[in-house]
Amino acid sequence: MAETLSIPGGQAKVRNSLGVFLLAIVTLYVYYFVWYYKINRELRDFGRAHDDPKLRVEPAGALAAVTGGALLIIPPFISMWRTFTRIRRAEEIAGLEDRLSHAVGFPLFLLAAIFLPVEMPYVQSHLNRLWREVAAEDEKRRLGMRGEATAT
Repeated sequence: MAETLSIPGGQAKVRNSLGVFLLAIVTLYVYYFVWYYKINRELRDFGRAHDDPKLRVEPAGALAAVTGGALLIIPPFISMWRTFTRIRRAEEIAGLEDRLSHAVGFPLFLLAAIFLPVEMPYVQSHLNRLWREVAAEDEKRRLGMRGEATAT
């Protein structure tokens, strides 16, 4: 079961990295599309809290690009590239040094387009680390460990 964390802008889930991969396989990729929508929604919410234009995304649009957009061939690749960019930007905002690499993630996505969604565990592990760090920093801020405490 996924752990839900409060982050600036909303909530994010820490999902089992291997679990998301297996669920995508078992559900014949239906869960892949649910997962893709949800991670883009979490990134959008986080971006709104930080007023970062690089994290602006319409999750339904990202989903449309990897589903119906596949008929045009190029949109899924652009959408995934941009999703990797958003994750990397969110990691920068959170101060994480070991960030998602397009050089690793994108070839995994290309492989996934032919075989299995092997990019899912890689992406989810980065998101899990990101959301845990963001939630921990937010909690420290609320407790006054990062300056003034905020009212709860």
